[in-house]
Amino acid sequence: MPKHVLVLCQRKSSVKDTSVQEIVVPSISNYVQQCLGTDTTIEYLTNGVLRDKYEDFEADYKFALDNSRESLDFIENHKECYSLIILNTCPLIFMNYKQIYDLLEPNGIMTFKMFSTVFKTGNFPSEEKTNALNLLKNKGKLEEIEKLFEEVDEEENFGSFVYKKKDIIGGKQKRKLKKTVNNKKRKHKQTRVLTIKKHKHTILRNKK
Repeated sequence: MPKHVLVLCQRKSSVKDTSVQEIVVPSISNYVQQCLGTDTTIEYLTNGVLRDKYEDFEADYKFALDNSRESLDFIENHKECYSLIILNTCPLIFMNYKQIYDLLEPNGIMTFKMFSTVFKTGNFPSEEKTNALNLLKNKGKLEEIEKLFEEVDEEENFGSFVYKKKDIIGGKQKRKLKKTVNNKKRKHKQTRVLTIKKHKHTILRNKK
């Protein structure tokens, strides 16, 4: 079964900007193949760029990932569908990371990239990455990301600026289970102490 990849904020082709299909999309395809192998399906989701008309570009899904009805229906129908989600030149401080979390399969990967005619590897230069992290932190988005994902340092072939989906629900269940077990142990201990005290009291009464 092929692994599914979703690329956000990126057109699949463009009438006005042919570098999209000639340089950017092939670079993304090479990156995905390097990360996940050849058995993959890559989908593109974007509402285009400024000045783009609907007919000027192609994408698998022509809308933004936001709170619109179209977007919410898409999320509902694609929960835990994607192994990898690439945010390519996305406005990171405006992204809804809970929506991305919901779209990723368990242990799925989210990565921030800059695939373009200039950055063909897609990796953020160190200074650009520092600036992006500072902006995310200042806007409170880094805290949102860290609740849902753990940063992975140079995860296999994925490069830098890579995050892995956390098992948040499983973690809660484990904590709840541990708490329940501890409560049972505590209750059992209290019952045992009461039984011993009651037994001693009975012996003392009999002696009298």
